[in-house]
Amino acid sequence: MMVLFLIGLVSIILLRTLRKDYARYGKDDDLDGMERDLGDEYGWKQVHDDVFHPPAHPILFCSLIGSGYQIATVAILCIVITILGDNYIERALLFSTAIFLYAAISVINGYAGGSLYA
Repeated sequence: MMVLFLIGLVSIILLRTLRKDYARYGKDDDLDGMERDLGDEYGWKQVHDDVFHPPAHPILFCSLIGSGYQIATVAILCIVITILGDNYIERALLFSTAIFLYAAISVINGYAGGSLYA
Protein backbone atom coordinates (compact mmCIF):
# COMPACT_ATOMS: atom_id res chain seq x y z
CA MET A 1 0.00 0.00 0.00
CA MET A 2 2.81 2.36 0.89
CA VAL A 3 4.56 1.64 -2.41
CA LEU A 4 1.45 2.59 -4.38
CA PHE A 5 1.14 5.83 -2.42
CA LEU A 6 4.77 6.75 -3.11
CA ILE A 7 4.45 5.88 -6.81
CA GLY A 8 1.37 8.07 -7.04
CA LEU A 9 3.08 10.95 -5.25
CA VAL A 10 6.15 10.82 -7.48
CA SER A 11 4.04 10.59 -10.64
CA ILE A 12 1.95 13.62 -9.63
CA ILE A 13 5.07 15.69 -8.98
CA LEU A 14 6.60 14.56 -12.27
CA LEU A 15 3.43 15.36 -14.23
CA ARG A 16 3.23 18.86 -12.74
CA THR A 17 6.86 19.57 -13.53
CA LEU A 18 6.59 18.30 -17.09
CA ARG A 19 3.38 20.22 -17.66
CA LYS A 20 5.09 23.47 -16.59
CA ASP A 21 8.07 22.77 -18.84
CA TYR A 22 5.87 22.02 -21.83
CA ALA A 23 3.91 25.22 -21.22
CA ARG A 24 7.16 27.20 -21.20
CA TYR A 25 8.37 25.53 -24.38
CA GLY A 26 5.03 26.27 -26.01
CA LYS A 27 5.48 29.95 -25.22
CA ASP A 28 8.93 29.81 -26.82
CA ASP A 29 7.39 28.70 -30.11
CA ASP A 30 5.37 31.92 -30.22
CA LEU A 31 8.50 34.09 -29.99
CA ASP A 32 10.57 34.96 -33.01
CA GLY A 33 14.23 33.95 -33.33
CA MET A 34 15.73 37.13 -31.86
CA GLU A 35 13.60 37.06 -28.71
CA ARG A 36 14.29 33.34 -28.24
CA ASP A 37 18.07 33.89 -28.40
CA LEU A 38 17.92 36.58 -25.74
CA GLY A 39 15.83 34.52 -23.32
CA ASP A 40 17.28 32.47 -20.49
CA GLU A 41 17.41 28.72 -20.68
CA TYR A 42 15.49 26.88 -18.01
CA GLY A 43 14.58 23.38 -16.94
CA TRP A 44 16.56 20.50 -18.39
CA LYS A 45 18.18 22.77 -20.99
CA GLN A 46 20.49 24.15 -18.30
CA VAL A 47 21.95 20.77 -17.37
CA HIS A 48 21.67 18.69 -20.55
CA ASP A 49 25.43 18.95 -21.31
CA ASP A 50 26.62 18.44 -17.72
CA VAL A 51 26.54 14.66 -18.02
CA PHE A 52 29.66 14.77 -20.20
CA HIS A 53 31.82 16.81 -17.79
CA PRO A 54 34.36 14.93 -15.66
CA PRO A 55 33.65 14.95 -11.92
CA ALA A 56 35.22 17.74 -9.85
CA HIS A 57 36.62 15.27 -7.28
CA PRO A 58 37.40 12.01 -9.09
CA ILE A 59 38.93 10.26 -6.05
CA LEU A 60 35.79 10.88 -3.98
CA PHE A 61 33.58 9.82 -6.88
CA CYS A 62 35.47 6.55 -7.38
CA SER A 63 35.47 5.72 -3.67
CA LEU A 64 31.70 6.31 -3.50
CA ILE A 65 31.16 4.04 -6.50
CA GLY A 66 33.28 1.34 -4.85
CA SER A 67 31.35 1.68 -1.59
CA GLY A 68 28.11 1.34 -3.52
CA TYR A 69 29.34 -1.89 -5.07
CA GLN A 70 30.32 -3.17 -1.64
CA ILE A 71 26.99 -2.33 0.02
CA ALA A 72 24.99 -3.76 -2.89
CA THR A 73 27.01 -6.98 -2.82
CA VAL A 74 26.59 -7.33 0.95
CA ALA A 75 22.83 -6.77 0.67
CA ILE A 76 22.43 -9.31 -2.13
CA LEU A 77 24.53 -11.93 -0.36
CA CYS A 78 22.66 -11.42 2.94
CA ILE A 79 19.36 -11.93 1.14
CA VAL A 80 20.61 -15.05 -0.65
CA ILE A 81 22.10 -16.53 2.53
CA THR A 82 18.87 -15.86 4.42
CA ILE A 83 16.78 -17.48 1.70
CA LEU A 84 19.00 -20.55 1.40
CA GLY A 85 19.79 -21.15 5.06
CA ASP A 86 18.42 -20.83 8.56
CA ASN A 87 20.03 -17.46 9.14
CA TYR A 88 16.88 -15.95 10.62
CA ILE A 89 16.60 -18.31 13.59
CA GLU A 90 18.75 -16.28 15.95
CA ARG A 91 18.25 -12.57 16.21
CA ALA A 92 21.88 -11.40 15.95
CA LEU A 93 23.00 -13.98 13.40
CA LEU A 94 21.92 -11.95 10.38
CA PHE A 95 23.60 -8.83 11.77
CA SER A 96 26.82 -10.74 12.44
CA THR A 97 26.70 -12.19 8.94
CA ALA A 98 26.25 -8.71 7.46
CA ILE A 99 29.24 -7.36 9.41
CA PHE A 100 31.41 -10.30 8.36
CA LEU A 101 30.39 -9.93 4.71
CA TYR A 102 31.02 -6.18 4.82
CA ALA A 103 34.57 -6.79 6.02
CA ALA A 104 35.20 -9.72 3.68
CA ILE A 105 33.84 -7.99 0.59
CA SER A 106 35.97 -4.87 1.04
CA VAL A 107 38.14 -6.26 -1.76
CA ILE A 108 35.30 -5.50 -4.18
CA ASN A 109 35.22 -1.92 -2.91
CA GLY A 110 38.93 -1.45 -3.51
CA TYR A 111 38.91 -3.14 -6.90
CA ALA A 112 35.87 -1.25 -8.25
CA GLY A 113 37.04 2.14 -7.02
CA GLY A 114 40.65 1.60 -8.05
CA SER A 115 39.85 0.30 -11.51
CA LEU A 116 37.48 3.21 -12.14
CA TYR A 117 40.08 5.74 -11.03
CA ALA A 118 42.93 4.20 -13.01
